[in-house]
Amino acid sequence: MPCQDSIRLEQHVNPLWPNRAAYPSFPAPPHHQIQDIRFGLTKISGRRTQIIHMKSLKLFFLMVFGLLGGWHPAYAEDVSQRAQLYAERLKQDALVVLKAAQNRLGEADQTLQETRAIEADVSSSRDPAAIAVARDAVAEAERGVLEARQLSERAKALLARREKQLDDTRLLAALEKRMGKVHGTVFPLEGEVRMFNAQGEPVSDPLRPLQVGDRIVTGKDGSARLFLAGGNADALLEPGSEMMITEDNLDEGFRARLDRGLARIRANVQHYLKSRFEIRTPAVAIAVRGTEFSVQAFQDGTHVAVTKGMVHVTPNAAAAEAIDLKAGEEREWSMTGGWGPVTRIVPSSSQVDWGD
Repeated sequence: MPCQDSIRLEQHVNPLWPNRAAYPSFPAPPHHQIQDIRFGLTKISGRRTQIIHMKSLKLFFLMVFGLLGGWHPAYAEDVSQRAQLYAERLKQDALVVLKAAQNRLGEADQTLQETRAIEADVSSSRDPAAIAVARDAVAEAERGVLEARQLSERAKALLARREKQLDDTRLLAALEKRMGKVHGTVFPLEGEVRMFNAQGEPVSDPLRPLQVGDRIVTGKDGSARLFLAGGNADALLEPGSEMMITEDNLDEGFRARLDRGLARIRANVQHYLKSRFEIRTPAVAIAVRGTEFSVQAFQDGTHVAVTKGMVHVTPNAAAAEAIDLKAGEEREWSMTGGWGPVTRIVPSSSQVDWGD
């Protein structure tokens, strides 16, 4: 399973909450009186010295956090094919990140050499402010090298994990050829992702075919991609979520239960299932037929937001009103307060870039 030493490459946007991840803004370095040190390490104002973050670090983080902002689930006929295509694309992304990290390390090493040369040049100066600035610049450059090395090691670990996942998807494809169609599988993305079988026993192989009764649990820093319904549906489990597969066959349909957390669903299952595609929570049942939506289960209710198509939502409470939600609508059901008002979702914050 992926662990916390991985680089966090995806910032999943939660359509049900207003807070968003904000990237830091680093000021560009000014020209100073001694020498314009590359990457803007220092700023002199009289005897006052201010260490400024390197501009290239911002570019690196923007690239790392933006690389996997979208999903890449090119539709294929089988679960194993789709999982393998996805793994290949994640591996390519990891290669790009590793190259960026290695370039960053090379630049940091060069910066350290330059700042040390400057320190040597000004060491004979009688200006104490210049000597202090040069000394601080070297210290900052040394920290930059250490940070760049750490990022490079994390990028290497990420690539190794993606390569292992790609090998696992190839094994899954081989299994599908021998045993027949695989209905679903789990692809851990980052952080803690655990799976348990119907007997509650841990499943050590994260990419083994999903079975009825399997339960997928993501930790507070974990997320997972699920390929479902024979390759005709997708789910993204956000951190702190728990989902169980309760039914999956051609005749009866696909059903899963989201006990807690947030899941994004895309289903295109008309030609695969003879019956319904359904997601349940402790509060409601959501019937799906070719649509894209998000569902969040919390302690006393459920929030549903529809991006494409339509869903039919039936509360578990007796005599409660069942409703249809169309694309662009969201609504919340509370077990204590009933239905809240229908509101419009913001398309830019609710749509997932599936990468098709």
